[in-house]
Amino acid sequence: VKEAVVAEEAAAAAKTAEDAAAKLAQEAQDAAAKLAQEAEDAAAKLASEAQEAAENAADAVTDALKIENFDLGAVSQLVDGSGLSGVEKLSLKGALESAKDDPELLKTLLKQVQSALAQ
Repeated sequence: VKEAVVAEEAAAAAKTAEDAAAKLAQEAQDAAAKLAQEAEDAAAKLASEAQEAAENAADAVTDALKIENFDLGAVSQLVDGSGLSGVEKLSLKGALESAKDDPELLKTLLKQVQSALAQ
């Protein structure tokens, strides 16, 4: 009789432990799914923001390279911040300095700068 009671108590304890483990496993699975969704949402938001920033930067470059918006300092900064070689940067900036008072030459040069920056 005593052994039967102990066996029943052991079985009940095992069932309680099994139920608790199943509940914890489900909660962990739910939490993992929620975190995965939040990470996916955050990644999508960051990608969208990065795309928008890239578009804004491209627009700013395009605007800076229009003759009506010409600012030698701004265009020089664009050239300096580019991946062009040091020689190319010096050459373009020197040409910009020389052309700043000649609208026709400046217009042509700004197109060359835009082309060089696009590479």
